[in-house]
Amino acid sequence: MSDLKKQYDLWDEFLAVWPESRLATMTLDEYTKAGSKDTFTYWMEARLDKMGSIWGGSSFKFGIYSRKVTDEKPSDATLRYSAEHAWYTALGDTAEQAFLQVRQGIVRIARLAAEGDREAIGALDIFGSVYRWKIAFHYQNRQAPKFVNIFTRAPLRALVGDSASLNADMASLQRMVIANKPPESGILEYGQEMWETWSRQNLVVWKLSHGDGSFTKEEQKQYRESALAVMHGETGKSQGKKFVEVPNGTLFYLCNSNSPQLVGQFTSPALPCSKGPGWLQRSFRVLKLAQRTDPYTESNKGWSPRYNSTFSHVGRPDLALFNQTLLQPYFGISLAELAALAGEPLETVEANPKPVDDIDIEDEADDDEQKQAEEEPDPSSVPASGRRTFNRIYYGPPGTGKTYQLDQLLKQDYQSANPADADAAAGPAKRYRFVTFHQSYGYEEFVEGLRPVLDAQSAGQIRYEIRAGVFKELCAEARRFPGQHFAMVIDEINRGNVSKIFGELITLIELDKREGAAHAISLTLPYSGEAFSIPPNVDIIGTMNTADRSLALVDTALRRRFDFVARMPDSRDDEKNAPLNGLRVTLDTRSIDIPALLTRMNQRIESLYDRDHTIGHAYLTALRGAPDGMRRLELLEEIFRNKIIPLLEEYFFEDWQKIRLVLGDNQKASGQDQSTCFIIAEDDPETELVNLFGANHGLESFNTRKRFSLNEQAFLNPDAYIGIYAPAK
Repeated sequence: MSDLKKQYDLWDEFLAVWPESRLATMTLDEYTKAGSKDTFTYWMEARLDKMGSIWGGSSFKFGIYSRKVTDEKPSDATLRYSAEHAWYTALGDTAEQAFLQVRQGIVRIARLAAEGDREAIGALDIFGSVYRWKIAFHYQNRQAPKFVNIFTRAPLRALVGDSASLNADMASLQRMVIANKPPESGILEYGQEMWETWSRQNLVVWKLSHGDGSFTKEEQKQYRESALAVMHGETGKSQGKKFVEVPNGTLFYLCNSNSPQLVGQFTSPALPCSKGPGWLQRSFRVLKLAQRTDPYTESNKGWSPRYNSTFSHVGRPDLALFNQTLLQPYFGISLAELAALAGEPLETVEANPKPVDDIDIEDEADDDEQKQAEEEPDPSSVPASGRRTFNRIYYGPPGTGKTYQLDQLLKQDYQSANPADADAAAGPAKRYRFVTFHQSYGYEEFVEGLRPVLDAQSAGQIRYEIRAGVFKELCAEARRFPGQHFAMVIDEINRGNVSKIFGELITLIELDKREGAAHAISLTLPYSGEAFSIPPNVDIIGTMNTADRSLALVDTALRRRFDFVARMPDSRDDEKNAPLNGLRVTLDTRSIDIPALLTRMNQRIESLYDRDHTIGHAYLTALRGAPDGMRRLELLEEIFRNKIIPLLEEYFFEDWQKIRLVLGDNQKASGQDQSTCFIIAEDDPETELVNLFGANHGLESFNTRKRFSLNEQAFLNPDAYIGIYAPAK
């Protein structure tokens, strides 16, 4: 039986044990139970790991988890502990309350996955991104898959390759990758192909040797069980220097002389080791233990166990040989599977970690305490609300749904569904502030400044007082309610002078500079002289219209401190949740395909200008509100006449010839018939020049500019719109 067939069978077994219908009645012990191999979390992390690994990191990624070590731990504003469980404080005061929130989140993800709604899954705040997409992958419709088993952005960005992917969110990246899946390919086959493609291009693997000449058998066992990679800092040929310099997350395989032992991943910097002067150690996490440890007898290259080297890089040309002679025979995994195991984000661990239990080669997941260790997440970006803070900018051309998405986000995360439910303890009903940046907006309005006021006690004399700006007021409110998330929403963030408006706050907004973070900073404000810092539960959300200013021109300091999420025109006609899916305008026997129309117009705009000046789908979504037929055609006429053509005039600076190209008018005219052209081009014949300038005008007709005019009849002619994407032969 092939390995992929085994994985499909295991997937079927999981769905038989954990069908979507069971999730709503799942109990806490069924979700997480230390030592049990039947729980939902054990399935996700251990039994289904070959279909996309979520190993590593904190067990708080599950929202709540069962503690194997039941010693007393103090709770705080972020994390809560009982004797049996640990969970995010924001999820509830008791384990039962927290689990109720977790279960609702899992039910929601599974339903959205079955519906193929990637955008809705991406917008959810429950759980971390990796766990959320892992759940979605296994509850999708396998016959019409919407998710590939890659749950981090870096490999997906590399696979897409387009510059549009650089700042794309996970939902967009999943859509881009799935769009390239051959129809005949199964989702696991396609996922394996994607991992193999990425690993061949990007995987970096090193050899590390704890050789018999430098380590006793006891030392080899001790360092292996303690998950410590040990090496002398002055090892020749710069090997010691490279051991220090390679970053956390670097992959390596460990061998004892000629005997392969494990594949690991560095999780700490190099620090002095007790082995002796000059010796260094780095912590690592075990990705895979060797299935056999007999001497390696194949290649004698520098990276092989046979070669007399301590720390050596497997070159890209040798990855196939490494895979064939060492990785698969000794560890039972391929480069693609190794890439999947290593593809998750790492959390730095203690410089001197406690020894981990030796793992049984036959069942690596036996030690639930090791695999679900009680690691606490980095507090620099996890406030008491229990989810990570973010600075984010939604960018794209006009009409791509930036404001709509922001409105949905605010309703979901930053305001009470029923304002009457808000009280002094739970926080205000509306937990955000909304401003629009413009050329005159400044530091005084945003942070603090002097404001003129009339002094009632001095006969109307004007005096000046220091007033807090909108952002400073929001931060003060957020401090009073650490269990809630607040948002500073900035519309048109690229239209203001960011350096002038933010001032010294450009440093404070970084997540690791927030209150309570590892590198927290407090600065003195220039007007009030007060010490000021930013609470960890304040998100900063901006929108940016790329037609006003290209993303490339955005202030560099701003780019470094924000995530950028692209909102591009969505003219898909093959997904149920796409905004224009199935949208047609029908009149008699003529049918206007709205997705095809928008796609072709935007393709032409990208060729003539750029993708920042395309036309958003939101201009056309209003058509759904009109009954199909003449009324919908009339609404389409209004949209083209009052919105789209004026927008094209602005884009092309009234270069009507280019506007005609975008509308396909140059391909519609047949002889003198321009009835389906939106823009009619007219030459000035000699008789017209005489009428305008007299007989002795001295002008050549080919030197005069064409005149352009709107063709009123075309706006209610279905063939004028059809001709945009399907020109007459």
